Amino acid sequence: MHNGGAVYIFPSVKGCQAQRDCYVSMVPISIATQIFLINDDNIPVETVKQRVFNDSSASKIKDYLLHNVDNYFLSSLSVSVNAKVLFIPAKEETPLIGSLKIPMTAQFLVNDGRHRTIALTNAIKENRKLGRDHISVVFYEDEGFEKAKKMYSDLSKSARIKNIRIKNV
Repeated sequence: MHNGGAVYIFPSVKGCQAQRDCYVSMVPISIATQIFLINDDNIPVETVKQRVFNDSSASKIKDYLLHNVDNYFLSSLSVSVNAKVLFIPAKEETPLIGSLKIPMTAQFLVNDGRHRTIALTNAIKENRKLGRDHISVVFYEDEGFEKAKKMYSDLSKSARIKNIRIKNV
């Protein structure tokens, strides 16, 4: 799978969504801010077109983090990996708990959590203590980022749906 090359190893829980494997890991913020792709240069053009970035949102999150270093809450990041991954169960009796191996040559694309990732990157420049904390990450295997456009669109629609008030019938 990895041809003996260097890999990232993340302790993970394996799950399944829409008949696709996904993996949840707690990743040190110092690592997440170094490896997760925020630069859109290497992703499909049609995906970049729909990814709107709001610098003021990232700044607000950064300020929140810096003012609440010992008492902040951040939701999970949703990240696509453009390479084959390998999940190794820790034990036969717990096949969904183990280690996720990802080649270091892989690129990561943040589908949900770009503002949080940029805010964290900027916040740890001002307070390195934050880099020792962890953030939960849901990894999706997506060779060539083929599914990234749909995933980002689905996540955006989901966010808009949450803001709609539903009347009782």
